[in-house]
Amino acid sequence: GGAFYAFFDIRAPLMRSSARGIATSLQWCEALLEQHQVALVAGSAFGAEGHVRMSFAASTEKLTQGLDRIEHVDGTTRIGALASVGAIESSPRVRQNYNALWQASHALGTKPIRNLATIGGNLASARPAADFPPPLIAYGAQVLLKKKGGERTVPLDAFFKGPGMTVVQPDEILSEIIVPKPPPGSGAGYMKLGVRKTLEISIVNVAAF
Repeated sequence: GGAFYAFFDIRAPLMRSSARGIATSLQWCEALLEQHQVALVAGSAFGAEGHVRMSFAASTEKLTQGLDRIEHVDGTTRIGALASVGAIESSPRVRQNYNALWQASHALGTKPIRNLATIGGNLASARPAADFPPPLIAYGAQVLLKKKGGERTVPLDAFFKGPGMTVVQPDEILSEIIVPKPPPGSGAGYMKLGVRKTLEISIVNVAAF
């Protein structure tokens, strides 16, 4: 038979935790992976679409500390996996330097949805209609996967194996997305096509850089 997956929504405030900062947050997630056969999901429609069986949720808003940051360091932008779509949309630096990424964030759902959805959830669910993969791949983004005792960086264009499938191993956590700063004078854009203009799962979406 198939494996049973418990579902942990690591943004749902259903159980208090003493998590403090990014290190403790990652250690808390690593402990879940060690002790249970679970899928960690954040701000995504992943569970609702039947990819994992929803069993119980555990977490706290404190887990976002450190994992929801948007930092601009050494010519790159590093976005924590728990950064909300709304935070990305509201970032002046993102809008100034990554127009295609900003357009994708602005096109995703409604404002309440954008305030809950995360960039990590949008990528890790590996949905073909997801808004963030096209612009991030166009920009040459990489993802940082962490596990107990190690980490690795994977180009986003090698991250997806198919619909609902990624290269993330059972003991790994998608912790952040690393996006190179575009060169001066460059431009980019993002478009999506659906049956409706808003609140639609895309038939096709595309980004150019």
